[in-house]
Amino acid sequence: MNTNVPEHIVFCIDTSIDGAMVLNRGSNQDSRVSVTKMLIKRFMVLKQRMAPSSVRHKFAVTSFVGSTVWNCDLSEGVDLALKAVDDVEETIHSDAWDANSLFDDLTARAPTDPASHTLRVVLVYFRAQSLPVVDKARTDAFSKLPGAFLDILYVHDKANDPATKESVQRVFDKLNEFTDSEDSYILETAIHYRFVSYFARLLAHPLQRTVNGWFDIDPETSNPMDVEK
Repeated sequence: MNTNVPEHIVFCIDTSIDGAMVLNRGSNQDSRVSVTKMLIKRFMVLKQRMAPSSVRHKFAVTSFVGSTVWNCDLSEGVDLALKAVDDVEETIHSDAWDANSLFDDLTARAPTDPASHTLRVVLVYFRAQSLPVVDKARTDAFSKLPGAFLDILYVHDKANDPATKESVQRVFDKLNEFTDSEDSYILETAIHYRFVSYFARLLAHPLQRTVNGWFDIDPETSNPMDVEK
């Protein structure tokens, strides 16, 4: 398969009250949403610069608390997407996220010919107590589409006590139910520099990168959750 096909990338940002929490970075006290916005903007600019002259990626921006909002639909003009990212703000709300409409919309935007382009979703989730609500039939349908990819970045509270570890693990396990594809990256952290490094890892085209190592872990004998000691 030709790995020089354009990517259509949809960013999906959690703007619940958990996104307003500080992601510690030395003396800086930036919120999780603020750091995410900075990284997404850097990602889009670098992605376009790295692309061959014949390849033009498209970007979309969505955000969610209880339901998903399309802040900017897929557009080849990176300036529109950059402005949409700037306009995203964290809220004081914490309604459970119903992800069903997102996956319906994504399935409708999936490529009919994966040789023309791929569709990738980069989902950033912040909540430690609230599980997303989704029909597994919808996520399975998306995961089975040719040329469709789902990457998940889970930024959570430091799991320094049993109760927090249990709740964070529960959310992580639920997010893993969104896809069973080995081509998806599902990454988690509570630490700023790891979050930054994960975004750098996602710059690679999904048709060119290695299989996510998480799927090599035996869930019966290993605990994948990094408790960030």
